[in-house]
Amino acid sequence: MAKVGEVMICGMETNGNLASLEGYNGRTVDCIGGGFNKLYIVEAAGQVTALQSDTTEPPDESEIEVLEKLGLKNIKCGMFHSVFLTKNGFVFTCGNGVFGVLGHGGAFATKTPQIVKALSDKVVMDIACGEAHTLALTEGGDIYAWGRGFEGQLGIRNSIEAVSVPKYVDAFYGKTMVKVACGQRHSLAIDSEGVLYAWGEARCGQLGNGTHRQIKRPQVVSFPEGVKVKEVSAGSGHTAALSTEGCIYLWGYNHYGQLGLGDQNPRWFPEIVKTDYSGLPLLKIEKIKCAVNATFCIDIEGKAYSWGKGMIGHGNILIQSSPKKIDMNTDYRQYSQVYACDHTVLFFSPLRIFSISPICGPASGGTKLALIGTAFSQTEKLKVRFRYGHLQIESECKLDPATSSLELITPKFIDDGEEIQLPIESYIDVTMDGEHYVTCEKKFLIYSNNLISHAINPKCASVSGGTLLEINIDLDMMDKSWLFHLTVGFLPKPKGYHMNKSINTDVTPSMIRRESHDESRISISSGKMEDADWQMTSGRYIDGKVLCKVPTLFEYDENSMGYVVDVAINGQQFTGKPINFRYYDIEIFEMVPNSGYSNEGTTVRILGRGLYDSSAKKVRISTEYGEREVSVNWERKTKSYLCVIPPLSWLFGGEEPDPAVLRSVKSKPIKLELTLNGIEYTALPPFYYIDVKILRASKVKFDENLPIPVKTELWEREEPEEHEDPEIKAKREQEENIAMQLPCKPNTRLFLWCDGLIKTPTMIAQFVLNNSAIQVPGIYKNSKRLAVIVPDLGDIPTPADVSIALSLNGQTFSKETVNIKYVGLSAHDEPPKRKR
Repeated sequence: MAKVGEVMICGMETNGNLASLEGYNGRTVDCIGGGFNKLYIVEAAGQVTALQSDTTEPPDESEIEVLEKLGLKNIKCGMFHSVFLTKNGFVFTCGNGVFGVLGHGGAFATKTPQIVKALSDKVVMDIACGEAHTLALTEGGDIYAWGRGFEGQLGIRNSIEAVSVPKYVDAFYGKTMVKVACGQRHSLAIDSEGVLYAWGEARCGQLGNGTHRQIKRPQVVSFPEGVKVKEVSAGSGHTAALSTEGCIYLWGYNHYGQLGLGDQNPRWFPEIVKTDYSGLPLLKIEKIKCAVNATFCIDIEGKAYSWGKGMIGHGNILIQSSPKKIDMNTDYRQYSQVYACDHTVLFFSPLRIFSISPICGPASGGTKLALIGTAFSQTEKLKVRFRYGHLQIESECKLDPATSSLELITPKFIDDGEEIQLPIESYIDVTMDGEHYVTCEKKFLIYSNNLISHAINPKCASVSGGTLLEINIDLDMMDKSWLFHLTVGFLPKPKGYHMNKSINTDVTPSMIRRESHDESRISISSGKMEDADWQMTSGRYIDGKVLCKVPTLFEYDENSMGYVVDVAINGQQFTGKPINFRYYDIEIFEMVPNSGYSNEGTTVRILGRGLYDSSAKKVRISTEYGEREVSVNWERKTKSYLCVIPPLSWLFGGEEPDPAVLRSVKSKPIKLELTLNGIEYTALPPFYYIDVKILRASKVKFDENLPIPVKTELWEREEPEEHEDPEIKAKREQEENIAMQLPCKPNTRLFLWCDGLIKTPTMIAQFVLNNSAIQVPGIYKNSKRLAVIVPDLGDIPTPADVSIALSLNGQTFSKETVNIKYVGLSAHDEPPKRKR
């Protein structure tokens, strides 16, 4: 056996649950054996430990002293005796000599193991014990038996009932036997052709040959055609056989369900067990073992099953009539051997390294590596060996008690000047004793230190995170399965940092949270950068690019939004060649103007907080008929953006759309969005295409008796639209037109009656006299009226024509104008002339 692993025990002392047998982790076990009320563990260094139930006396010290010098290969025990097989093929026995079971002649008894002289000229390969009889299998395939034979279990002669020295079982003359096993009072053997033989007590059906009291000579056990047996084990009154195909057959006593067939009925012939207690088919079985009234097996995946009666691994479930997987306290263990006595069972779980984290690292070493597995122990000779290409290197490691994993820092894999093709896969071997190595089930990838990120897109993103980021870096030489720990780090750009400097910062696995963009801040120290506040996010590699989501910034300095971005292939160590990146946190205050004529371009200014000069800045203009983008200019002095909202026809590719479509677009606000990276868009105030028309002007009448504050309030407030009777409206307009025949002086209050008027921040009326224009702000009253005050256009004594145009954005004015008569303040007032 000579394997390093973990010994698990189950019995009354563990309340029916598997528990680790303390002290054996990291130690090399040569063999485990026993039977009835004893179990022995033999280590490679020779130490022998005897486990016995409360019903047996502990072994004599002289027994242990002798055993530790023998170099044991196997141990089997009967009710009153123990048999020891050495590695060089000698057999020793000790205990009570009743029925001559020790093989020394007569009823000779001894507490100290003595060699069985009758077998000393033979090389014994295997041994087996019943309650009071023993079988030995020699190198030549012969079987010898001695001890009690009342029930025919010796198989020597029909008349022989006891033998005190080993006797050849001549029934196998001419055959080569390869396995022997014993039940309490029956015997079993397998020949080189896979044929099973049984003899001895048969009252419970344990021989598998029908209803007999006993069979004193070996007899073939019948199986379905083609079935060959490779393992056999027996309990008190039942037998289990394992075929070369990995199927298990059971027969015999079944009062406690030990046959695993779901009932308590005995079987007189072998019957296959196909399913577990839940009805699922069993996988291929590798090992079987019978206790007194229970059966155990291990499948091809290393999972353990048990059924029958007793403390068999299912806690307080003491009787189980179908195979049930032992789940309690398995913890990724895979079992390779099982050993049972009457009331206790031991499972051996080999040292296993089933996972490593991370799974790759740079050739320069320095990766903090964790090996995850079972049966680890801190020993003086604990080491890890890396094997890659034609090279191998060992490294110190230690057991972390908190996680039960092995931790180490990877060494430098390639010396200066040494040529080796990278990346390269490395095997990882672990030794606990410095002699026996176990290879990790996963490989470790060693990759080059010369990995460079060439470009990044986008080059900026919002502090709210979540933006998909692309980093151009060539990792095609690495299969995607190696990029499980791929991580992207975001670091505030240090003061005085230049891109020709490298950052050699390592991050341990415990510092990384693998959520997409909700990581906490990480403070670490490195050789070149101290107090580095990394933001981490997981990445994935597709077609020459590392993709990740930009992490959220919860705390940041608005005056220092510059960052560098680097890639850690293994989630720990960055390439040291980062790329510039910028976070932004913008808030739009206003956009002026927010309207324009449909057939002209309108220059708008975007004001806000956190704006900066991004190379990818644009404004997207969207309608139900599609969207287009326009470029944006940065005005450094005012820290604002300027862009031109093109004529409405531009949205349709320069072609004049159907008038109905134009009316539909102009009837709704235009959606504007600002982007600084081409991916994230921030909503801007809506924009209106408005072709306002001035229809007429009228003078405003005020009750001159009102107080000035009241008049001011009435002048500045909005008014609801009036729904007048057509006749009343016509009469009112006639009177207003008559009033407009008199010239307007400066400070005259006017209503400009319009079509398509909306309220905007920049409503301006332009008064033009002799190519001289003066602009005054307008006051929005409702969708049909705008209030303005006539400016001082000069002290003109005689009436002059003045045209009034309107602008809702302060840039472009209506093509349609309205004319009024204007005179200066010194001109004489004249009464209006009425038509007769």
